[in-house]
Amino acid sequence: MGGVNERKDQMALSSPRVEEGGFGAGQLNQLLWEPGTPPCDADDGLLVTHVNHTHDLLRVQGLRSTARAKMKITTKWMEDHSVENSGLSLSHIFSRGASTLTRDQDGNFRRHLQISAGTLNEFEARLLQVIDTYHDRIKWLTEGSLKVFGVVKGSRVGVLIDSSHAAFEVGRLSQLQSNLQSLINEHLSCRKQLYAMSFGTEISMLWNGPKDTTPRRVREMCQWVQQLCPAGGCNLLQALRRVLQCRELDSILLILGSCPDQTSDILFDYVEQCTLGRELSILAVAYGSSSPVTIGVVKRLAEVTGGRFHIFSDTRQCMVDSSDIELIWAEVQAARGVLKDLQEMRGGRLGERQVTVVQEVRAQLDSLWVSHLPHKSTSQQAALCLQSPGFLPSTSAEWLQSHGLKAQRLGVYQVLAPHAHSSLQEFVPILRKTVSSTVHQKAMVQFEWHDGTVKNVHVDPPLLYAYQKQLVRAVKVLEKRVAWLNTGSRQIWGTVCEQRQESVLVLVDVSLWNSQYLPHIRISLRLLLQEQMANKHSFNIIAFGGDLCSWQNEMVETSAQNLQEAWRWVQGLQCEGSRNMLASLRRAVEYNLQGEPEHSQGLYLLTCGVPDQDMAAVEGYVSQSETLTALRSLAHSTEGRFHCFRETGIVESDDITALMAEIEKATRYWEKCSVLLDSVSRRAGCKEATEGPMLEGSQPAVTMETWIHPRPTALTLARLQVKAQREEEGSPVKALTWCPGKPTAEPVSNWRPTGSGRRHRKSTVSHSVFYTEEGNNLGFVFKKYPKAQSVCRPIPKVTLPKEEEICSTKQWLKRFGVRKLKLDLDRLASGPDCTHHKSPPPSLHSPAHSLALRSPAPAYCRNLPLVHINGTLKHLQVAPRELDQYLYQTGRLLRRYARRIHWLLSGSRRIFGALLERDVCVLLDCSGSMATSLPEVKRELTSLIWDQLHPNRVRFTLLAFSGEVQTWRPTLTEASEEACREAEQWVWQLCAHGGTCTLQAIQFACGLGHSVGVYMLSDGKPDSSCSLILHETGRMSEGKRIIVHTISYKCNDSAANEFLRKLAHQTRGRYHCFQGDADMLVATMLKEGSIEEDEPAFPAFEGDDLRGLAKEVDKLRHFRTQAAAFRKVLLEKKTPG
Repeated sequence: MGGVNERKDQMALSSPRVEEGGFGAGQLNQLLWEPGTPPCDADDGLLVTHVNHTHDLLRVQGLRSTARAKMKITTKWMEDHSVENSGLSLSHIFSRGASTLTRDQDGNFRRHLQISAGTLNEFEARLLQVIDTYHDRIKWLTEGSLKVFGVVKGSRVGVLIDSSHAAFEVGRLSQLQSNLQSLINEHLSCRKQLYAMSFGTEISMLWNGPKDTTPRRVREMCQWVQQLCPAGGCNLLQALRRVLQCRELDSILLILGSCPDQTSDILFDYVEQCTLGRELSILAVAYGSSSPVTIGVVKRLAEVTGGRFHIFSDTRQCMVDSSDIELIWAEVQAARGVLKDLQEMRGGRLGERQVTVVQEVRAQLDSLWVSHLPHKSTSQQAALCLQSPGFLPSTSAEWLQSHGLKAQRLGVYQVLAPHAHSSLQEFVPILRKTVSSTVHQKAMVQFEWHDGTVKNVHVDPPLLYAYQKQLVRAVKVLEKRVAWLNTGSRQIWGTVCEQRQESVLVLVDVSLWNSQYLPHIRISLRLLLQEQMANKHSFNIIAFGGDLCSWQNEMVETSAQNLQEAWRWVQGLQCEGSRNMLASLRRAVEYNLQGEPEHSQGLYLLTCGVPDQDMAAVEGYVSQSETLTALRSLAHSTEGRFHCFRETGIVESDDITALMAEIEKATRYWEKCSVLLDSVSRRAGCKEATEGPMLEGSQPAVTMETWIHPRPTALTLARLQVKAQREEEGSPVKALTWCPGKPTAEPVSNWRPTGSGRRHRKSTVSHSVFYTEEGNNLGFVFKKYPKAQSVCRPIPKVTLPKEEEICSTKQWLKRFGVRKLKLDLDRLASGPDCTHHKSPPPSLHSPAHSLALRSPAPAYCRNLPLVHINGTLKHLQVAPRELDQYLYQTGRLLRRYARRIHWLLSGSRRIFGALLERDVCVLLDCSGSMATSLPEVKRELTSLIWDQLHPNRVRFTLLAFSGEVQTWRPTLTEASEEACREAEQWVWQLCAHGGTCTLQAIQFACGLGHSVGVYMLSDGKPDSSCSLILHETGRMSEGKRIIVHTISYKCNDSAANEFLRKLAHQTRGRYHCFQGDADMLVATMLKEGSIEEDEPAFPAFEGDDLRGLAKEVDKLRHFRTQAAAFRKVLLEKKTPG
């Protein structure tokens, strides 16, 4: 619903927009492998020889997996991207709705489908994305060598080239050779084996049989292609007879340019018999031949062998026809057909089926809005609470004339104008040319002016910083006005900005189509009368539907009594008839001003659509076009304002548009100032980095960043210079040296033992340089000295999360592991290696722990205890108070680990773990061996539905497998409350029987989408081979993000558990194992505070998540025990007995 005014506004509903998506197409390089091609045994440059190479390897592997998905032939590609397999067919749409049988007027049964509008919008958006994907695939198939020869399948490829005179016509041979070179380099060079043959009257083979692909063989094949020449007729039968004898080949590329010499029947019968029962892919290409016979042979050969055909025109340099393109276009037509059916469903009928589209959001908003309206019993009698505005409202355009950026002189060009200078150009007679002015050492910044010219601007940072602050204050004022326009009746009507001596006429649409909006119309008029009409001169209200109905016959003075009577009249309005907007406009324009022509009038039109009349008739009074355009033009034609709103708020408003344009202008000004300030900052930084104090004469340059303050015992720079001058007068120049025979002394701050190869970080000293009064001598003022670096490493303060995060233990420990939190005691407590003791002395100071050793050697070794750390004798450089801090921090971390373990063992996570994916498929083993455990599994699965699926709104489905596969729903469904109830009912009707068809269950799960998390619960081995399941799962999940998490439920078979672990790890999933009452043990440990002690220990966890945490807990316990022993050694060292 909305309002237009001649100074005002309207409302309309906006349709959903679909974001375009798809994948890009381009040339594939030699890194892209054909599906099924094993990797090369030799080093292909991808071996990890450095830690950084791992990232490159993963990137290339991702590139290869993407390329393999693209390089699939279209029939295989369609298995993942067809309309049916994508879950976008009509049957999938019908499954998302509620279908019932109803009787029509004749008593016949008809199907009635009830479906939500959101579901239709979702399917429509996905169908449009699928169509874009098909178009991208077609575009990819028409690029490079794929346009000429199509997609070549297989890893052992044989190439047959027609070299007859008819095929090699004038100009065609060189073009064919160029295209073959591209094919070899882009696609054939990465196959496992190659075989090449040309056939004319006789056949000519490059090799006697298929050869392994090597760089030398690829070069031989390229040279052989360049040597092709016409060779008589086209003996296709002899060529096929020879190549079909090579049983190693799994793919044949036939390039035919002329009609074969043999008849079609003989040729096709022979090929059909030779390929019977053999897995051989034949791609027949008609290259540059427009003969119907050649094209017919190619298509018939593809049909007989179950292969594919490709037709390329060398004259037009385009692909004429292809079996791949035909298949994709058929799928495009199917998708468009489903889109057409969706449009018919929105119309209420699909064939013989009646369809009702439920507007869920609209119904909720209507109920929400109506619930806030006053009760009918009180609203009819309640008087209006009139509000008199304390100021005269104005349009945003008028308001900006006094409060906008230009009015406040906050335009960036207004601020920079006093500091901007245009470049000067003058003719110099001596040079005989025009010379442009330049700026000395870039003292100014070039800045583009609003008229397109470039001026030199002097940047004053304080001025620009102050200007930016003013911009921020101005934007806040603009935002406050936008918020004010979104409150009360202004959200519906905008500002009624007529002055005190002006009249207001309100036109209200009460046609039959607005019957559901009648409560909204009444409350909108009530808000208008209460908040914005009290200070107007006169007003009137006209309601139009099929007929006109006005409150008064002329404009009436605005008073409290008249406003109350108008409100009572509004409560009696009813919706009926059509939308006769033309009559209402005629009444408003031609008759209603006769009473008081000296007063100007504001016309406010509240409507929900276009009028019944032809718009040309309405345009005779106002303006043009339909719905939003018509109503917008209707307002703008009389210099009014347009206002469009819906239940959720304002959609479009001229007032708010003007304010937002002013805010965007302020943002642009801010960005221009930032560019100027950044340019000055960069230039200042470069100057500091490159310039430094230079000494005249032969003195070297002094670099500011690397200057080290002089040692107290050394001569200052000024004294050195004076001494040098004296030596120059009386004797030759001599180098200033320290005592002969001794190494050059280092500054005290940078002293290190002689021969030490370690690099010490140079300390930075803050100082300033100045010239003294005597000549060019320099003086230094030191402002800041480097802080002495402590040998001891401080114990870090651990920050731990209070709430649990839904992630795997591996991801969680990357953030909160012992090493990540820098609590590794071996790194914190160990000092330098002790070279005075190659073996422990006989007397141990602390025999209880066998850690500390007393050294009788040098003095500094006597003060530092020696400990064994990772098999090396080291000095213990840590204080007891630091060890106390370490024990406190590790105690907190240990308790946090125990909380995490307890969380993983609570609720449904005890069996299924934490669900990480947004799309989930749960596979439940219902074989006969699960009969005793199935009731408990049902309870846990019900807990999973309500504990993890429903709160996180996960899209899920359930599948039970025994001797056969049973599915709850064939597609992923959002975990709404209704869907979760249905899933719970479905789970409780399951029963245990039959075998364990694990492979079929995984195949169904892999077909649900490209990114699905599969959680499979089983208690033993499958019926089929474990290696077969592992191989097939890897093949089906290739190119997809299918992650299989396995759950071993009360399984004591180690081989079965190992199979489940391998299945999970193969797809980057997690392995879980049911642990019984381990959660009770952890809860007891937490309650008694015994988690920090060595005993009792955790049970032997088998699942990946719990085992990883338990391993981290054991490491932390070991460090705490070691820290306590170190602390005891240090205390005994201080108080020797």
